[in-house]
Amino acid sequence: MKKKFLSLLSISLITILLISLAQAEEVELTSASGDVEVLLSGENDYTPAEEGMKLEAGDAIRTPSGSTAEISFNDDNTNLARLSENTQARILLENEEKIYMASGEIFSSVSNLGGGSFEIRTPTAVSGARGTDWVTSVTSEGTEVEAIDSQPYVRHMESDGSISRQITVINPGQMTTVQLFKPPQPFRQIPQGRRENWQALKQDVRKRGVDAVQKRRERPVFNRQEFVERKRSGGPQGVYS
Repeated sequence: MKKKFLSLLSISLITILLISLAQAEEVELTSASGDVEVLLSGENDYTPAEEGMKLEAGDAIRTPSGSTAEISFNDDNTNLARLSENTQARILLENEEKIYMASGEIFSSVSNLGGGSFEIRTPTAVSGARGTDWVTSVTSEGTEVEAIDSQPYVRHMESDGSISRQITVINPGQMTTVQLFKPPQPFRQIPQGRRENWQALKQDVRKRGVDAVQKRRERPVFNRQEFVERKRSGGPQGVYS
């Protein structure tokens, strides 16, 4: 009887763990403004995105000029990434690395990681945090990381293509640039107006995240296969089955 109880307990704990992991890795497009497009893994063409759709590892998203998108990485929408216009990114979900950004700019606001980190990979570095607000940009100079509040960190790429184990913590209100195969440059101050703009934007992003939770409860559950088939056939847009 004791062995049977322990066995049932183990199964229950494993089930809870798997459910928790699945919830932690849930990715939802909570907001899309303008002509946001997605390229789902296994498909050949980009297609217009829809708010509320779920994204998986390998899916790509791009925001042309005048477009923005916001993505949630947990069920209560407290871990959010906002893609500015002219951004190209891909969902990774490789442990702590959540997004690969090839170009553009992402504002990240995370507060519920359960002890882990949230990281964004770029062609020259990895930026991350355990709960804060920061901006990661890919420029002609490399990767820029701005500490809006608290202290995000950055790790540079080594000459062999691996990511350095050296962690550089950035102080609030400061920023750095990471060039290819080089450690982060000396910190410099974020222009005050720019920092204030990001702090104000955080409130808007958070509010839309809260609103998206309610919208999720009201709309039909997203069906990925039906979405793909509808797009291929040119069917009606914005309808979940």
